[in-house]
Amino acid sequence: MRICQLPPCGRWTTGKWSECSVTCGTGIQSRRVMCLSNERNPSDERCDLNSKPRKERGCHLRFCPNSSSSQEIGQNSVENRSEYYWRTGLWGKCSKSCGGGVRRRQVACYDDLGKHSQKCDMEKKPADTSQCNLENCPYWILGEWSQCSSTCGKGIQTRLVQCIDYKKTSLTKDRCTLPMPETTKQCKNFSMYTLGLDSMVAVFYKLWCWYSNTISCVSPRPEISPRQRM
Repeated sequence: MRICQLPPCGRWTTGKWSECSVTCGTGIQSRRVMCLSNERNPSDERCDLNSKPRKERGCHLRFCPNSSSSQEIGQNSVENRSEYYWRTGLWGKCSKSCGGGVRRRQVACYDDLGKHSQKCDMEKKPADTSQCNLENCPYWILGEWSQCSSTCGKGIQTRLVQCIDYKKTSLTKDRCTLPMPETTKQCKNFSMYTLGLDSMVAVFYKLWCWYSNTISCVSPRPEISPRQRM
């Protein structure tokens, strides 16, 4: 065991949202986002960039009337001149952790008064579903079976079984969802010493028939007299 020195970890901190950049219509709000760490000169590299909060967001205020017109805007005029826009919520959790899932968010239409409306341009409606976690799920890779542990009789064979991800990185066994394949199995090896006397005689008889190529070798095994067995 040895001690290793790693860079200090940081965390994101955010300020308050500024006022909307406009007094009516659609504008932008901004805020300060910093990475805090133990270093004197904080840097964004010390924090997780994937989880960095956003610095800006849209803001929507009431409809801006025409300043050159002194006519009072009635309800009908507001409807004719109002700006309708889409609002989107945050993406929900992905339906799968890997292998391709779907996430959803709320998308709604509002008018300049902040009320729900049905007059937004449907062709410009943002997507309310999106694919997510498209990488392959962790899976098992299998090594070759070893030779039987015994040269005669029963033995055991083993092989390496690993769980890896789509980057070929080795993972713990619990990360693979499918059942783990077997890593050991029984095996059998037979030699002439493990065969019975009758089996040995039958083997030698077949070899002799093959060598002599005689027609008399029609029986699967020769008749062995009791005297020969002794």
